[in-house]
Amino acid sequence: SDQGDPDCLTKVYCKVVKGVLWIEGTVGPSKFNATKFRSFNLLEDLPGAGLTPSVVVKGPEYGAAIGAQFKVFSIGARFKYAKFDPFDLLTAGLDFGFLVKRVPFVAPYARFGLYYNTTRGGTVIPVLDQLLEDPKTNGGGVSIGAGVRVPVIKWMSIAIGFDYTFVALYVSGYDPINDEDFANGTIGGEIAGTFALTIHPI
Repeated sequence: SDQGDPDCLTKVYCKVVKGVLWIEGTVGPSKFNATKFRSFNLLEDLPGAGLTPSVVVKGPEYGAAIGAQFKVFSIGARFKYAKFDPFDLLTAGLDFGFLVKRVPFVAPYARFGLYYNTTRGGTVIPVLDQLLEDPKTNGGGVSIGAGVRVPVIKWMSIAIGFDYTFVALYVSGYDPINDEDFANGTIGGEIAGTFALTIHPI
């Protein structure tokens, strides 16, 4: 094992993940059930709509992150862009990780994230785009994830894993039917598979 080898960083390849700074790009499939845990009855807020929406979308998710690794613990910032239809989900926030380096060649990891979320191209409940003026979607999320990281060379590693995120989104806008402001929320869940290419420059 290279765990205790002070010369590991002078080698082309190390059996364990090395480095303090990490910069990575991610890509993978994602499924977002925006109304899994809570939706809202539009009949109560927009008379005539008469429905409780169910919104489930799928698509690719891209991301980037930067952070610092302190032995087994890490902290960093992460941005993700999920390309759905008819809206996209944007995520930005903090990541906290735990990396087990005791096993040569493969390092299991777990992580926890706190995020800000918003949408692009439409609200999280698409029907509201036709019923409201100037609708906006904002909210936050909490994620958990796990996977394995494999060293490639001394300054690069790859990882594969999955994340599950609880996403609470708040929709606001102007209701021209009742001449008043509209505001309500939904709570959903997003599951994503992740492939990461990570650089460890120092």
